[in-house]
Amino acid sequence: MFKKLGSTATAILLAASLLAGCASSSGGESSGSEAAGEPASQASGASEESAGGKVEVEFFNQKPEISEIIAWGIEQFQAANPDIIVKETVVADSDQVLMSRMAANDTPDTFVIWPNNSWFGMVDAGYVMDITGADFLGNVQEAALTPFLREGKNYVVPISYNTSGVFYNKDMYEENGLSIPSTWPEMLENCEKLKAAGITPFTTGAQTESHTREVTQCFLPMMPHYDAFIADANAGTLDLSKEYGPEMKRMGEILYSMVQNSQNDVIGLSYEQTFADFATGKSAMLIDGSWSFPSITAANPDINLGFFPIPGDTAEDTRACAYAGDFSVSIAADTGVPDAAKAWAGFLTGEEFATYYAEHDGSISCIKSCEYTPEHMTYQAEIIASGNYKLNPDVYWTSASSTAFGAAVQTLYMSGDLDAFTAEWVDVFNTNQNE
Repeated sequence: MFKKLGSTATAILLAASLLAGCASSSGGESSGSEAAGEPASQASGASEESAGGKVEVEFFNQKPEISEIIAWGIEQFQAANPDIIVKETVVADSDQVLMSRMAANDTPDTFVIWPNNSWFGMVDAGYVMDITGADFLGNVQEAALTPFLREGKNYVVPISYNTSGVFYNKDMYEENGLSIPSTWPEMLENCEKLKAAGITPFTTGAQTESHTREVTQCFLPMMPHYDAFIADANAGTLDLSKEYGPEMKRMGEILYSMVQNSQNDVIGLSYEQTFADFATGKSAMLIDGSWSFPSITAANPDINLGFFPIPGDTAEDTRACAYAGDFSVSIAADTGVPDAAKAWAGFLTGEEFATYYAEHDGSISCIKSCEYTPEHMTYQAEIIASGNYKLNPDVYWTSASSTAFGAAVQTLYMSGDLDAFTAEWVDVFNTNQNE
């Protein structure tokens, strides 16, 4: 799961940083005046040494749910690199804090980031190190690096994919003679069989617009003319007279049919409670992202999980929704400890850490040498490996568009008004995407 800042906020904070003058950068000495996009460089070698000959690298972690995994990684890394200390930083509102620190010329040495429109703004403004040619990038799948190139250069280290779709209780499916549906009509047939057995098909929580949007976006790649739709949505030029117009209304029908096959009061169910309810057998399915695996298994370590993509109206329209970069790391361009920062980033691409991460996070790895695929993700991983997937739709949406889209879906869940939802959906992007 990734977060984003609106383009306006990004521009303001990055512009503010250019006025910061001689502010001290993270881990380094104060720099002189800097031109836009040209942060002061820091020398490696002796300048990296702190008191006692040890070097400290800050790791700004925007994924607090993986802190236990990171703690294990830090222990292993420091055992092999006794002269480097990695200090993890976890704060509330981390995306806002990161931007504020950039504006103050205090960018963390290394930081978890989700490559999206805001991150490209950081790159263009010169706050992210160009790591093109770094040896450790050879450990990363080319398919995971390519989407985030900027003018052919690398600025991020993708460690894991996230993917959105359907978690399902394999025991409930097997006990009721169900198979993975290849179309949405087949999905509804499964729902009817589950209800006949006294089982609620879906747990759906839509208490917050952010979670509603995260769940809903993984439906969109099933649209037959998805590429044309997403191009116009990103450009803020949606037009219902185009070929994707009828598909937008159909999408509303599908979303509402999910609600009709969920527990009562989807608006009242919190993000956290969805995991507990699904994990403890209150439903057979939960639509969410792969990042939810630790929360589900924390509620019930013994649950027998499977995972499959949201099915389309036809088998040809059934595609995975995935994002190479759920756990990604960038390095500050002006870090005072470049060699140590690169050593830490390189460690994260190693087979040992990548395998441990995949095993404990339940994600699909971007690292070539990692042979582990979580058992529940085997089917989804095969689809992604085949190339039959689309990038998460909201990667290039502004925060305003994301928020408005989630709110529009919440309204649909409460009203069931498909025509109103379709019209509002157009307004969401044509009004907000270019702000």
